[in-house]
Amino acid sequence: MYFIENGSDRTEMLRARRQSLARFLGLGARLVLEASEDLDRVLGHALGRQKLIGCLNGADSGFMHALELTGLPHYGVFRSMRRQWVARLIDFLQETGYLRVAGQALRPVVLLGEEAEELLRNPEEAPLLPQEILDDATLGPAWPRSAAEERLRRIRLRVARLLARPPRQVMSDDLVRALSIETPASKADVEARLPDVVKPHAELVWSAVSPHAAAAS
Repeated sequence: MYFIENGSDRTEMLRARRQSLARFLGLGARLVLEASEDLDRVLGHALGRQKLIGCLNGADSGFMHALELTGLPHYGVFRSMRRQWVARLIDFLQETGYLRVAGQALRPVVLLGEEAEELLRNPEEAPLLPQEILDDATLGPAWPRSAAEERLRRIRLRVARLLARPPRQVMSDDLVRALSIETPASKADVEARLPDVVKPHAELVWSAVSPHAAAAS
């Protein structure tokens, strides 16, 4: 959590520190994705989640030495970070579709998602939209959202699970924020703004932004 001094520069200081944290966490996310790509190239297959965390943390184990992973550029890149921090960052990348899990339930492996592959092909783009990382209790300080946006994000996650898609493929962050600010007049107005795949779930989205929802909160 940040401590901001009182004074006229308070807002600018907060913005600068927030941007600094976003860059740091964005770089961290990119390093995880690049490490996953390196491991897939060297091994010819993906690596289990716990082994990926161990590689990033620089675990000095027989497994790492046997597969000659200790010589990879990203081995131990998060050596100074807590294992919990690295695990939560990987969780976040899975939740947002940058990493996906495949394989048997007892031996899950971590693979790059479509968004990650696109990101690594275009490294000049911003690593991630940082808002979710900044809000995470482990990865960054809390950053307040409006009640409507909080409701919409929960609905987006619910719909994403129903459709088995990453949340941002269901509704973009820009659309979530726009709907939370503009307060649509009816369910028909909401449905008109939604992607076709989400239109059957317009009632759920409307329940998050309707005047009744605002009054209930």
